[in-house]
Amino acid sequence: MAEKSINLVDQPVPEEIVDQPVPEEIVDQPLSEKTNDEFDAESHKLEADFALNLVDTLINFNNQEISSIEIPNRFTGRDEMSCFALFAQAAPISPIPANYPEAGFLFFKGVPVPKAANLTPAGLSEIEQVLRSSYSISFGDLHLADLEPVMINSCQMAAKIYNDRVDKMRLAYSAGVKNAKAQVVEVSVAGLCGIAVIAILASLF
Repeated sequence: MAEKSINLVDQPVPEEIVDQPVPEEIVDQPLSEKTNDEFDAESHKLEADFALNLVDTLINFNNQEISSIEIPNRFTGRDEMSCFALFAQAAPISPIPANYPEAGFLFFKGVPVPKAANLTPAGLSEIEQVLRSSYSISFGDLHLADLEPVMINSCQMAAKIYNDRVDKMRLAYSAGVKNAKAQVVEVSVAGLCGIAVIAILASLF
């Protein structure tokens, strides 16, 4: 009886066994969790971003780059708009008064008052009207303690940022006025000297 020939080529070659993690081992591996520092960093970023939005919105409104009707579009919901209204209430009214002509005179240039920080009573009244029409609340109904801690921190942060910008604008305006006045004095002195020289020359002839 003929024996069946075995073809070694057709036989599957056993694969090399590689150690693989057991399902239990995968489950037991700890998942990466955010640390307290990471949570604090994210929270601080949210507060800072919202604070900058408060500041930029008020400055854009002061500059008349946006109208009061457009302000609610910058915020989401009643709480954020209420936070902006409280921030606007805390902002100084007309903190940089004009003490030099804004328009040019003779051949001198005027020094315009920086409008970015000059919130007026009329502007504040416009904000309150929008607050009433959009959410049926007025300034008297707002209390900072009623807001979420994140918004309270953002409002306080925004007030500091805004006041710092006002101080920088005030210094820049004062420097501009000082230079303009110095120019007037120099030109006036030069003019008087010229008149005096002409008068002396006229007296000699």
